[in-house]
Amino acid sequence: MAYFYKNLCQRISAANLPALEAAIDVWLIANGVTLRRKWINQAGTEALLFYHTVLDASLVNPLLVFTFDNVEIGQFNLAYPLFLAKGCAGTFYCNLNEIGTVGCMTWANIVAMAGGGMDMQDHSQTHTDFTTLTPAQMLLECAAVDAAFIAAGLAAPTHFSYPWGAYNNTVIQTLSTVRQTCRTYTNWTTSYIHAERSTFRYELQSYRIDDVLSFNVNDFINYHMEACRISKGIMVTLSHAVNVLGGGATKISDIETIIDYAQAHGFVIVTIAGLRTNWLI
Repeated sequence: MAYFYKNLCQRISAANLPALEAAIDVWLIANGVTLRRKWINQAGTEALLFYHTVLDASLVNPLLVFTFDNVEIGQFNLAYPLFLAKGCAGTFYCNLNEIGTVGCMTWANIVAMAGGGMDMQDHSQTHTDFTTLTPAQMLLECAAVDAAFIAAGLAAPTHFSYPWGAYNNTVIQTLSTVRQTCRTYTNWTTSYIHAERSTFRYELQSYRIDDVLSFNVNDFINYHMEACRISKGIMVTLSHAVNVLGGGATKISDIETIIDYAQAHGFVIVTIAGLRTNWLI
């Protein structure tokens, strides 16, 4: 199996950046680690230090990951049958407060999807902005989701999607103790995760394909998917409601168009769980 790049990422106070950067540089040289790229993101008193090191080989094929939030019923009625028909799977992040409510999936739907090979994961208990919670409250939310999954006969989730896309250093530090990855989004400003960029697993970016702000599937394919294909990157999409007409939701025909393009152009369609297991070390 061809592996991606190993990424070293350290979130620290800006004041400690020079000393840590120098120490890591010395360690890399002493241990013969091949450094592909290094860069720093700094905002205020925080700094994020990225090191991109060669683990084995770059991606043989570009990757595509479909993700969904908010347990909307169209995900079960439309997206799930489409994935089965196309021989692929998606990742569905479930928030407990909406399961079984009007317009949303039931536990029976979620269990059926898991049995059909879909990747069912955690979108919190209450869909609260986690930056407003204490670490103890965050862990209680995750524990409640774990318990609900287990009670439904499912394995406890290992991956998380930030409610409202909101997170900070405290959220990352807390959730890293109970989840393997966390996905966010940047509202159409992040096209794909390039093999030359960080794939820091607690800040996984995604591209919203909801039919808002004039989303055009042909432009998405011609510009973003094609660039991802050429660069052998990872495209993670995000949808909420799924229907036939769009109007703020993701059109099921757009998902099918993206799948058809991907399967015809060498993409491997994987789930977040599969991405973590096989490509993000």
